[in-house]
Amino acid sequence: MAGHSKTSRHSHRHRHRSRSPDRRHGENDAVLRAERRHRHRHNNPRSSRSLSPPRQRPDGVEEVSADDYFRLNPQFRLWLKKEKGKYFDELPSDKNRRYFGRFVDLWNKGQLKGE
Repeated sequence: MAGHSKTSRHSHRHRHRSRSPDRRHGENDAVLRAERRHRHRHNNPRSSRSLSPPRQRPDGVEEVSADDYFRLNPQFRLWLKKEKGKYFDELPSDKNRRYFGRFVDLWNKGQLKGE
């Protein structure tokens, strides 16, 4: 170890991470995350769908689409069990998505039982 100074041997311990250009000194990480989420939602093409009024069926019930998969999950699970005898948690996601497509079609046609 002769020839190495103590400071050069340990200099790696004192390196600092560089900050991203948009990060300002003293700003809270939660605020930055919220700003990023806001920018993401603002630039998201799917979010523009919510700007137009939802389509209505003739009976006044809102039409749904595949985008409502998570919002209508409780209703879908109930329909899947009652009408198909299947448990959501026991099916692979691709099958659940296909069944959800059938559920959406029936919903939009007003053909779900118990509606």
